[in-house]
Amino acid sequence: MNLDYPKELYSIDMSTKLIDLSFSHLLAADNIPGLKIKIAVVIKPGKEAVYTYLTDRYPGFNFEMVYFNNRFEEWPGSIYSASESYSEFNLVLLPDTDLHLSSDSKCLTTDGLSLIEKNLNQLNHFLTSFGYIENSNADMLQNLGAIYVKEEKIIRFQDKPQKHFERYNGFWGCFGFRKKVGENLYRFLLASVKKKNCDDSMPFNASGFRLHSFIDLGTWENIYKFNS
Repeated sequence: MNLDYPKELYSIDMSTKLIDLSFSHLLAADNIPGLKIKIAVVIKPGKEAVYTYLTDRYPGFNFEMVYFNNRFEEWPGSIYSASESYSEFNLVLLPDTDLHLSSDSKCLTTDGLSLIEKNLNQLNHFLTSFGYIENSNADMLQNLGAIYVKEEKIIRFQDKPQKHFERYNGFWGCFGFRKKVGENLYRFLLASVKKKNCDDSMPFNASGFRLHSFIDLGTWENIYKFNS
């Protein structure tokens, strides 16, 4: 976006920055009895303002600032940089997206669950869990994380495929994982990003749950669409 500050802090309106759209899902689960939320904010040097903004705006949350570890690579490396902060159950939210769980509520599923609750329920039975949008449009799939879902299980995964789009029927908008698969998941995701996966079969016991909508707000084109 060629801003002179972190894009996560771009103001959607007078009271909302990009990163607040994702953070609203953590607010929705803040009052659940017995639930302890720890938030790892992964940044590169020069983006400390993102961490400062979050801790100032949401003082009741347990934040930890984690620098991107240059030994790791690409967006999977951002996640794995926080490996020492992993809990038994983990949820990955992108800082420049807007996702809605149902047509009636941004932050609650049709059965009244927050995103964190939905993720926990899935991870009680699966090693990984992906929130996804059903979509078979090739132009969309080649720019996003494509998946094939059958009976709410993730069968195949490919990051930004460039061919064989008929093998996929959706794309992911968030995902969760158990701590014990963290390293292997990083290696699988990185191989997919680098197009080194000869086999796109999901190697983990993975569930898929539907999201109502998902918008990537990392480009001006999508920002303009969102604001209109």
